[in-house]
Amino acid sequence: RMDIKKRLDSLGFECPVIISPTAVVNEDVKIKEGTIIFDNVVINTGARIGQCAIINSNSTVEHDCEIGDFTHIAPGVTLSGNIKVGKNCLIGVGSAVLQNRCITDECLIAAGSAVVKDCLEPGTYIGVPARKKKL
Repeated sequence: RMDIKKRLDSLGFECPVIISPTAVVNEDVKIKEGTIIFDNVVINTGARIGQCAIINSNSTVEHDCEIGDFTHIAPGVTLSGNIKVGKNCLIGVGSAVLQNRCITDECLIAAGSAVVKDCLEPGTYIGVPARKKKL
């Protein structure tokens, strides 16, 4: 997606924001270009969504969350309030992130994981509670 975005930028093309008619997005949410919000997503007050992000079906982004550029929130994810997710992350299907947590750039949160502590180093986090996978 990053390479495609760079090519489109070089051609002067601005990517639209696409929001499903079944999504519920609070009127004060800030959404940058190229982001796609799928069916039955809920995004609450004060949230900020970066460019070319994907918020997939049946996910909830609670108040004051920040989602970085090129990040993918998979189906059925719950982001409790005041969470910061960095750039180019993937939050896996059915994962939950507790309130006031930070996930740095370049993180993959495995499907079904529960993030109860900050993820301060890039890498893969897995489990309940989510722990960094050692390579």
